[in-house]
Amino acid sequence: MLEPERRFYNDLSKQEQDRWTSELRPHPAVAQLTPLTYVAYRHHPVYYLYCENDEALPVELQKMVVANTGIAFKTENCTAGHSPFLSQPETVLNFVKELAA
Repeated sequence: MLEPERRFYNDLSKQEQDRWTSELRPHPAVAQLTPLTYVAYRHHPVYYLYCENDEALPVELQKMVVANTGIAFKTENCTAGHSPFLSQPETVLNFVKELAA
């Protein structure tokens, strides 16, 4: 991925961007091309936190992916970039708490 600091961590400080970028490892492309053998979201409740400032997967694309599943997702929006668990952990925690209630 080109510019992982910007694409994955655009809403973090430069120091945090460097830290988390150093943790990234290569991911084999075959994982994206291998057909699924079980699609769990067709059998369980599903949730999606749209990240409005995601520069790796723009929110319009996130919404298209969710819509193309044909499944009714419970969704929420947040202003985070691609890694809300790092930049907005309270938002993610509140989303999960709401789902668990």
